[in-house]
This record gives sequence, structure tokens and C-alpha cells, in this order.
Amino acid sequence: MCFAKSPLQADSDFSGADDVLSEDNSEDNNEEKIAQLRSEFSETYRAKWLLDNCTSIADMIDRLHQEADRLAKLQSDGWKLEDEILDDYGWLLPPDLEERVASALRDRDVTAS
Repeated sequence: MCFAKSPLQADSDFSGADDVLSEDNSEDNNEEKIAQLRSEFSETYRAKWLLDNCTSIADMIDRLHQEADRLAKLQSDGWKLEDEILDDYGWLLPPDLEERVASALRDRDVTAS
């Protein structure tokens, strides 16, 4: 199983981010910044190699239980799956994604000043 960073599509409606974007930037540039920040704070989920090196069905069952427990923990912590998993790729969003993006935009705005 692999966790790796991957870009996500920008969602134009999440709280806080629009308030901290500087007015001199174009809307396209702002959406690009938001998409980039969302990808920095999101995780790509793949299960392609989840069962690698298993030598028995019992090993496979144990591995699947471990992964199910890990996913249940992520869910209980507020992580969400952005959309359906296609071709073994899914994007997990942390519960505080909008706050992280808004904070990062504010920080970048302050350092650019």
C-alpha cells in the first residue's frame, strides 16, 4: 500500500480561502494556488501493493484487516474520500483541509508583502 502526494482539482467553494487571496491576482491564478495547496495537504490512496509478499490466505486476511483498521481510524479522525476510486487512485482529504489552505494562503500573502 502506498501513500503519495498527488494534485487534486480545486474546489471553488471552501471557507476562508477566498478571503485571503490578494485582489491583484486573477481568478485563474487564485484557483491554481488553491489547487496546489489542496494537493500539498491531501494524500493519494492506492492499494495496489497491499497484498504483496503475502504467502497464504491467512496473511492476506491479516493484511486486509490491518488496512481496514487504518482506514477506519482515518475515517474516525475526519478524513474523507474526495471521489470514487478509479484505476486504484483515490484522494483522501484531511478534516482541516480548508483551514490549512486558508492559513497557507495567509502565510504566503504575509511573506510576499
